[in-house]
Amino acid sequence: MISFNAFKDSVSKIKKMPLPGFEAQLKMAAVERLEELQRESLRKKNLARQLL
Repeated sequence: MISFNAFKDSVSKIKKMPLPGFEAQLKMAAVERLEELQRESLRKKNLARQLL
């Protein structure tokens, strides 16, 4: 059985770890979704250039 202090230390280490975010979602996404995100990103960049 784990002692409370050992548990407390392990929890504090876990809390300091970064949460998986956008990168993890991209790994799980379908290829079509990735292509859609790339097109959307390019569309936003082109729109920003037009506004300047």
